[in-house]
Amino acid sequence: MSPEVRQVKRRQILFLTRKSDVSLQVQLAAQLKDLIQSGQLGAGDPLPSSRELAAELKVSRNTVVYAYERLISEGYLNSRSRSKVYVSDTARELRSAAQRNRAQQESVPAVHVPKESSAGGPKPFRPCQPDVQIGRASCRERV
Repeated sequence: MSPEVRQVKRRQILFLTRKSDVSLQVQLAAQLKDLIQSGQLGAGDPLPSSRELAAELKVSRNTVVYAYERLISEGYLNSRSRSKVYVSDTARELRSAAQRNRAQQESVPAVHVPKESSAGGPKPFRPCQPDVQIGRASCRERV
């Protein structure tokens, strides 16, 4: 496959939404991870250099470097010094683990959290928020 054909194919697969609340780096990393998990990028497949991909996507090189570094730290990609970035050999295991997680999430029923009622019943737990009612009661007891 010629380099021009690969570029067109990548443009069809990778797209970044600049008006999104999600940063470009996170969008790119998520899309590359999805390609690996779906099997479209297999173990040992080379990825374009950061300069090349940045030019194709019309983003900063730092955006691509950040996305590559994130996926390297998660184990999806491998990098060799002054060489291309490749899909990791462990990508298969990560892909199967992701599929197992999806299957488990689909099989687990949703948890029902009751809405707060004014009837004084139990209220949902909120981490890092003290129960103000307890503090008021103890203050009244001191007086």
